[in-house]
Amino acid sequence: MLESTLPGFTEAEALGERDAEFIAELRDLLERHGNIDRFGLCLLHDHFPVQRDELLMETNDPATRTLTSTPQPISALAEFKGTMWRLHRSESGDVSPTRTVQVLRGVPCEILQGCKEDKCK
Repeated sequence: MLESTLPGFTEAEALGERDAEFIAELRDLLERHGNIDRFGLCLLHDHFPVQRDELLMETNDPATRTLTSTPQPISALAEFKGTMWRLHRSESGDVSPTRTVQVLRGVPCEILQGCKEDKCK
């Protein structure tokens, strides 16, 4: 099993007043790049361990209005769209080479969650 570097939900610090300046800057940055309606913000946390060769995959059922995330082996996934990424500090080398990572202009974006086109509506 993989030792998570993310806090559990109980330990994860919620968005609060001390984050106001950061949120305003992030909003301005998203607006400036035309991404205000494309990207948002989530609280990174773990509920259970996910192996290095697994990815959380979303499925949904519009009829019952449910969204489910389950770990699946990366090797079994043909095509999927990333829906949640974790950015790493520029000086950090803690991105696992076996994790699915998109590198955009030298910035590693570790994919934490995704969805197969035929499983998400």
